[in-house]
Amino acid sequence: MSETFRLYTFTLSHFCEKARWALDRAGVAYREMILMPGFHRGRMKAMGGCGQVPLLTSGARIVEGSGAIIDFADSLGRAPALSPGDPALRAEAIEWEEYLDREVGETLRRVLYFHLFSHPKLLVRAWSLGAPFWAPPVYWLLRRRGVQTLERYLEIDAATVARDEQRLLAAFERVTEHLITRQFLVGGAFSRADLTLAALSAPLLRPSGHPWRLPDALEMIPVIGELARRLRDTRAGQHVAASYSMRRDGSAARHSEL
Repeated sequence: MSETFRLYTFTLSHFCEKARWALDRAGVAYREMILMPGFHRGRMKAMGGCGQVPLLTSGARIVEGSGAIIDFADSLGRAPALSPGDPALRAEAIEWEEYLDREVGETLRRVLYFHLFSHPKLLVRAWSLGAPFWAPPVYWLLRRRGVQTLERYLEIDAATVARDEQRLLAAFERVTEHLITRQFLVGGAFSRADLTLAALSAPLLRPSGHPWRLPDALEMIPVIGELARRLRDTRAGQHVAASYSMRRDGSAARHSEL
């Protein structure tokens, strides 16, 4: 009997998209268990995790975190590995992944939330993406408490977000310069570094092929719209678009709303 995999996610989480993409690429048939942000921590801890997503389970086995799930997908041997076989290239790919997790993933999360906090209807739509029909009114009632919790937990404030925007621009500039003379970030093939760049940029750049794109109205927020346009026009932004159009296939997943 084949294993039954369950991937616990938030639809809007770009780190969950990293894990989702790696599993889809490896042809893993899994059930995506969509959790509601803010209501998930107790369930994740009860399952043996640290309270965060993404988390992959199969029976008693737990794989937690996007990087570990990429490692797991590679271990199945069902697709060309996202981690290069050459030790030096593998180390370089992991170095890029860790850099992009920090300088794109973490910074973009704070930037988007900071600006969504001033647009509560859009914030509730983002939180409710893929959730049951009753989620929007519940989030509307709890939105102020949710904002306060996120501001404290993610250390979101105007000064931090201003620095984050500059860090994000600098990261895209670094990637753009690196890609001037090469097709991929590491070696001669698509790797976990390229996947990480694409998945973590997706909430802002909203490439076609993403299984859970944020609402188009997101770019009506002036700062967000301008930032998205600037980054899409870079070589790094074009690499994100090409990665989704040529390499993102989400056909393996079966979605389940919780």
